[in-house]
Amino acid sequence: RGIAAGMSMMSAYGLLGELTKSTSSPGAILERLNNRLREQFDKTESPFYDETFVTCFIISAHTDGVIHYAKAGHLPPIAYHIKSQKSEELDCKGVPLGIFADSIFEEHQSQLDPGDCLLLYTDGITEARNQIDEEFGVERLTELVKRWHAYPPRILLKMISYQLEQFLPGGVEGDDMTWIVVSRESANWKDFTLSTVDDIKRKQISEIIDFIGNSNVIKNPDSYAHILNESAHTAKDRGQDEIQIRILADKGKLYVVIADNDPNLLGIDYPGFNKGEIGRAHV
Repeated sequence: RGIAAGMSMMSAYGLLGELTKSTSSPGAILERLNNRLREQFDKTESPFYDETFVTCFIISAHTDGVIHYAKAGHLPPIAYHIKSQKSEELDCKGVPLGIFADSIFEEHQSQLDPGDCLLLYTDGITEARNQIDEEFGVERLTELVKRWHAYPPRILLKMISYQLEQFLPGGVEGDDMTWIVVSRESANWKDFTLSTVDDIKRKQISEIIDFIGNSNVIKNPDSYAHILNESAHTAKDRGQDEIQIRILADKGKLYVVIADNDPNLLGIDYPGFNKGEIGRAHV
């Protein structure tokens, strides 16, 4: 924090734009960036730069889902892999930038398959403390990734925001909070348009219920008719002519997204009606 920190970040940001033009290797970029920052710090006579450093995490993503990554003292992102249904931290060795010249930064590789999700975040989230001095923590964040990985990224973004709001009343935000969600979307999402006009709505709800039933994920797909009808009715009261529905049946679980422009609906999870159902989310 402070002037030196702000100036260091501006320098790092500018140098990144320059260095990424010559290589896409995260490890090589960090090595060059580190040396350039160290040179700048050495040339600056201000004592504020004596203990200044920059943390960074760089990912190079390819269209086939292969990612290369390297870090410089930053927290490792959380990746969730739908095939194994397990999460992992993309960790590797690398000290913060600007401390030692000629530092080496490990570069690792991973694979994001369709349906996989990646969360990058700053320590302001995990170190946030509530009224009883309990940290939000990595474990709580990882559970959110596991729970909402299959939904569009904006759902996970909103759920993290919502859970932080619930966790922090009266607590302390220790630092700035930033989080980025990257996902490789599954091709199996099915899109529906649901009219708020009664006659058309009934037919469309029937089509959606048939699709859910044919997925063989939940035992009582008709239970969703009430949710869909309620959502359309609420949207009609706000003057909407239709709403968008997205459904994914995968790995024995059902995911339902109701695209709704109500600003009060922030992706809050609703309990499932059956064991195989994950729930629904509003966007």
